Amino acid sequence: MKRGAGLLAILILLLLFCSGTTLRAQQLLNSPISLVTPVPVNSTANELIQFANQRPLLRELLIQSGILTTLSNDKPYTFFAPTEAALQEIQYESAEKLQTIMQHHIVPGRYPLQNLKDGALLPTLAGDSVMVFRKFQAAAINSIRVNGSYETANHIVVHTIEDILKPKKLE
Repeated sequence: MKRGAGLLAILILLLLFCSGTTLRAQQLLNSPISLVTPVPVNSTANELIQFANQRPLLRELLIQSGILTTLSNDKPYTFFAPTEAALQEIQYESAEKLQTIMQHHIVPGRYPLQNLKDGALLPTLAGDSVMVFRKFQAAAINSIRVNGSYETANHIVVHTIEDILKPKKLE
């Protein structure tokens, strides 16, 4: 029985690879629960996955926490993505805690770097907020420096930050 299920999974993955949906098959291979809760793939998700493919731990945590599904809808979001080094601190958290932490890094609306205003309080998907600090061209979120930005063609802005934003309800 187990062998039959394994062969079926391999057949499905082969069909996905052969049908030109290599990216979706790659997601299925990288996600431990992908056959139960598949991640919808639209153009925004594809762009975000391409960005995250350069950052394997970020990609893994986006999938594990279910945040990729949130970011795949048509609403505009700004994602403050911690560096790979910072993400190592949370990589072994439970899926529930990981989801709360990752939600704390996402705010509704598009905020390119030039739109992050000093003193602005931005509500997060975790139900609390983060504060923007600006000095000349430099920006920080809750005193954590923004050291890079990436905008998708659609509705997601990603700012790379140097550390984890800690939600108040988990402190």
